[in-house]
Amino acid sequence: MTFPASTFAQLQNNGYTHTPLLSPDELAQLRSFIRSSIQEAIDVRIDDLGTYHSVVSDVQHRVMGAKPNRVLKPADADAVLNFDSIRAFRDFLPGYVPQEVTYGELKSEPRPEVYFRLVRPRHDTDVGAAHCDRWFHELYNIEYRHSMSYKMWISVESSSGENGLVIYPGSTSHPLGYIKVDTPDGPKPKPDFDLSEIGPGQLMPARPGDALIFNHNVFHQGAVNNADRSRISVEITWCRPETR
Repeated sequence: MTFPASTFAQLQNNGYTHTPLLSPDELAQLRSFIRSSIQEAIDVRIDDLGTYHSVVSDVQHRVMGAKPNRVLKPADADAVLNFDSIRAFRDFLPGYVPQEVTYGELKSEPRPEVYFRLVRPRHDTDVGAAHCDRWFHELYNIEYRHSMSYKMWISVESSSGENGLVIYPGSTSHPLGYIKVDTPDGPKPKPDFDLSEIGPGQLMPARPGDALIFNHNVFHQGAVNNADRSRISVEITWCRPETR
């Protein structure tokens, strides 16, 4: 697999790009890894991930909300990183590697951070507030905060036009500022500007297997899921090893 040069021109010129990524076999394998992670965390078998919301209880979903339960096992993460599609992408970013886990007990054994998100229909609490990834890197003193990093957001289950990721195109021309807000879950960044200053957000098209790739200065947020199926995505952050 190869990527057209235009895909990476968009990434460099606009700060973000949308591209088909996974093959059908890769998508099926990724889904199996997620099903396995869910079953291990809450002992629930889900054959069709799009029905996740109708199978799990609110209590079980809160368990899955803990990020360590959503990080793929090392062997599964390594398999994903060795997909032909992922390896082709890495050819365009020489010197970049996947970020390693940097929190909790998972930090004790270095491993790549490949994790998934579960967004139920019409649950606005399942998506976070709009932000730039750079803010979290700075706020939590992530080691690669001084170098440009890139997020790869991969759609696993989605309904184009009804859920997915919102990008604010007007945010890519200059770094945006934030203030620190203390919450019960720890400090969080909050925009120090009015959203009208950067223009409206755009719900990006994303079919299962598609990827959105953007740099850490791009303002974005998960869209509330207006479909009747659960929306599931996988995320990988790519950074330079000397600054991660």
